[in-house]
Amino acid sequence: MTPDVLAGKKRKHVLVIDDSQTVRSFATRALEGHYRVSQAGSMEEAFNNVDIAHVDLVLCDVFMP
Repeated sequence: MTPDVLAGKKRKHVLVIDDSQTVRSFATRALEGHYRVSQAGSMEEAFNNVDIAHVDLVLCDVFMP
């Protein structure tokens, strides 16, 4: 069991989409103490590898190629 389940609560899921690994890592470190965080380097990667239906918030770079 994950720590959030053991604590009796389910953390919200945030998806960070950015073509910069540095930005994705920074955002993940900032959020992971309070949320479940997934990362993707492109929209295609996000749709192929993340269950979008179970994501509560998407943070996305609007200037991605």
